[in-house]
Amino acid sequence: MLFVYSIFFLVIFTMTTAMKAFFRMIAACFKDESGATSMAGIAVLLVSLYTGYTIPRPSIPGALRWITYLNVSPSFSVHNLS
Repeated sequence: MLFVYSIFFLVIFTMTTAMKAFFRMIAACFKDESGATSMAGIAVLLVSLYTGYTIPRPSIPGALRWITYLNVSPSFSVHNLS
């Protein structure tokens, strides 16, 4: 039971650190807080929509298809790319 909790804690800690770094990267690109906040919201929306969980891969526009490589779902297959 302790092993499962340790793995869960490690995953949560890693995800929290990665998201904090992502938001700090966006904040470093802007001079004011309002621009960084709006861009971070748009970026999180786009990443959550286009990683393959919401919009099916064939319906994604060609310029945004590279985002589907971020998908880590078990059904993801390299042979399944369109």
